[in-house]
Amino acid sequence: MTGAIMLSILFLALPSIVTAESQSSASALNKREHSIPEWWIRIIYAHGILACLVWVILIPLGAILFRMIKGRKSLWVHAIIQIVSLAAYIGAVGMGIWMAKNFHLLDSAHAIIGLVVFCLAMIQPSLGIYHHIIFMKPKHHFSTTTTPTLNPSPTNSTTSTTSTTTPIKISLENSHSPSPIHTFIRTTIPGVVHRYVGRITLTLGMINGGLGIRLQGRANRAECIAYGVVAGVIWIGYLLVVGGTFQQQQQKKKKKKKKKKKKKKKKKKKKKISSHFIYLISQARKKEQGTYST
Repeated sequence: MTGAIMLSILFLALPSIVTAESQSSASALNKREHSIPEWWIRIIYAHGILACLVWVILIPLGAILFRMIKGRKSLWVHAIIQIVSLAAYIGAVGMGIWMAKNFHLLDSAHAIIGLVVFCLAMIQPSLGIYHHIIFMKPKHHFSTTTTPTLNPSPTNSTTSTTSTTTPIKISLENSHSPSPIHTFIRTTIPGVVHRYVGRITLTLGMINGGLGIRLQGRANRAECIAYGVVAGVIWIGYLLVVGGTFQQQQQKKKKKKKKKKKKKKKKKKKKKISSHFIYLISQARKKEQGTYST
């Protein structure tokens, strides 16, 4: 929840901080608009459409489906969508750098945030793969179960030869050989970093799309508002999905703790019963030895 609060503060505060700078950059771009060739305008639109498609549709979709789909399919769906998104964003960044150099806008907020988002996005695949490698390494625990077994002991020399009963010898032996229990690591440091870097990158990418529309100078106010509404709704939906899955995980953890407590109680009861069983047999053995001695 704290992460969601920090992301919401970032989402709401950052656009107001860089508004003045984006307005000045937009005015500088508008001055050169009359000399821009038509094919440059096409590159500008291609850059904007690709970047918005990545950060408003594809990246949130991959993150949401990863939490909605159950089983191993979720991992493959998440990986494929995010790799395709990263490839599309690399093309958008290449066009953006080329335009920023030609328009002398490399020091603008849109260009700086775009490069920061690009660097964070390039780190994400390696973090995700490293987390998956550690996650799939099982921890081996060995469990042994001991149960009392009854074995007849050799007859005592003092016993009579006519007696058909023999004393009982109690021995504790392993009824089963040690069996490995595979438990997988659920949380890893690369996984946590991957998760939070992804959320920050998604938020910055959505914000930077709005800054790019303002920087272009061609879009009217209605287009800016439309982008803000769509991006805000998708961003809030993403946070709701993340919050819902977090609550489900907490409930599962509570259920697991309750089950563990119940298992411990059952084990204690079994130990008490087995110890009482051993005590009764030992008492019966003593009585039989007493009858043999007489």
